[in-house]
Amino acid sequence: MRESATCRSRLDLPRELRVSDALGYASWIRGVPSSTASRRNPELLERVGLTSKASHRVGQLSGGMNRRLALAVALVTDPDVLLLDEPTTGLDPAQRAALRGIVAGLGSEAATILSSHVMEDVAMMADRVAVLDEGELLYDGGMSDFVSTYGGAEKSAEAAFLAIIERGRLS
Repeated sequence: MRESATCRSRLDLPRELRVSDALGYASWIRGVPSSTASRRNPELLERVGLTSKASHRVGQLSGGMNRRLALAVALVTDPDVLLLDEPTTGLDPAQRAALRGIVAGLGSEAATILSSHVMEDVAMMADRVAVLDEGELLYDGGMSDFVSTYGGAEKSAEAAFLAIIERGRLS
C-alpha cells in the first residue's frame, strides 16, 4: 500500500534551492529511489505547471507557484491519499483556477481529501462533500445532490453549505 501525503501551503525548503533540486530533495528525504525520482520529478513539475521555473530558486516563486510546488512535493511518493488543507487560500483567480484544475485532474490516482471554506473551489474539485460543524457530520454525499437539494434557487455550493449548517444548528 502506498502512503498518504499532505500538501501544506507553506514549504519549509531552503529558499536558495532550485525548484528541481527542491523536488529532488523531497524525493530523497521520502525514500523515493533516484531512478524513479529522475523520471517522475520532471513529470510532476510539468503537471503542476512549473517546468519553466525548474531552474529558479524556491525563494523566487510567487505564492501560487509555491502552492503548486507544495502539491508536487506531496505527490513524489505517489500517495494513495492526498490531504489538502485550504489549498487555494490567498491565491489570485488565475492561480486558483490553475490549482483547481490540477487537483481535479488527479482523478483516480489518489483519494483526495480537501478542507476548504471556499465552496466554489470545493464544487469544482470534488465529487463528494462532507460538511462538518463543530465536529459533527451534518452531510455526506454527492456534490450534485448536495447542490441540487440544498443549493436554493441559485443552486450554489455555498448556499447548500449555509443551508446544511443552519439546519444542523436548528436540530
